[in-house]
Amino acid sequence: MVFERIGFKVEDFDKFKGVFTGRGSVRKSFSSKGSKVYVDPGNNKSVVIVFEWADADKMKEFSESDDLKEAMKSAGVAGPPEFKVADNEAELDVSGLTLSFSTET
Repeated sequence: MVFERIGFKVEDFDKFKGVFTGRGSVRKSFSSKGSKVYVDPGNNKSVVIVFEWADADKMKEFSESDDLKEAMKSAGVAGPPEFKVADNEAELDVSGLTLSFSTET
């Protein structure tokens, strides 16, 4: 297992959530085991996703894919995302953030 934290800003959280939740099968095909979506409690346009992946190579392929870039664009992601990878979820700091929702893919 490997964990990945992706942080970014969105133009509209509801638009982002609709695109994100509709793409679970894509993430699953790249070995996603689930995700937790956090927001800044003072600004729900600041989003952090923590993913659990079964395969580090597939995670990297997904994270670098043109498909992900297009999906982020259609979801209203503003600016470049920040990525961090860890062997343990506890290494990915989400202190001060609020869990908005989680997925199984």
